[in-house]
Amino acid sequence: MMHTADSLSLIVKKGWTKEIGVVRFNAEDSLVRRKTYLQHRSRIKYPPFVTEQLYLYVQSRLPGEVLEEPYESELSKSTAILRYCHEAIVEDSRAFNDDQDTVRLIGLARTGLGGGDSAVDNPASRG
Repeated sequence: MMHTADSLSLIVKKGWTKEIGVVRFNAEDSLVRRKTYLQHRSRIKYPPFVTEQLYLYVQSRLPGEVLEEPYESELSKSTAILRYCHEAIVEDSRAFNDDQDTVRLIGLARTGLGGGDSAVDNPASRG
């Protein structure tokens, strides 16, 4: 477990599974601003193939400018929310850059959210 003045990070490792939870608090009143939970599972199947699963759960209080901005469509609004969550994960993990496990797991979450943004920005990349 690691903590800063306004953040808390906890990593649990069990075999091939790693879990991380990051909680970000308001500096003024210590209420929870954001919670991020990530679980990464790896399995080796024979013949030697590695299967990986990533579970990401983000709960956040969205700022008014994200919610109240007029959007062209629901897809644009969802994209803006994903971008906000991506930026929030980047910001929340900065305090824990010294811990390599945290950096790796949060990097997976950032990649997953970033991949979602690029597919929305470029419909041809959806496959």
